[in-house]
Amino acid sequence: MKNKLDSLKFFAPLVQIALCPVTILFLWTMFAGPEAITEINEELVGQNLMKKLNHK
Repeated sequence: MKNKLDSLKFFAPLVQIALCPVTILFLWTMFAGPEAITEINEELVGQNLMKKLNHK
């Protein structure tokens, strides 16, 4: 019984860190964050190219 209590004392801080609300929110934002939009808006690309050509 004494050994079980010693192991609980050792792992208690790790369990508290894992269940901390700040840790949960951090992990939630890392894994459930918005995905990057990979589509390119052709109109904006064309406008940027035209601006660069006009400045030269």
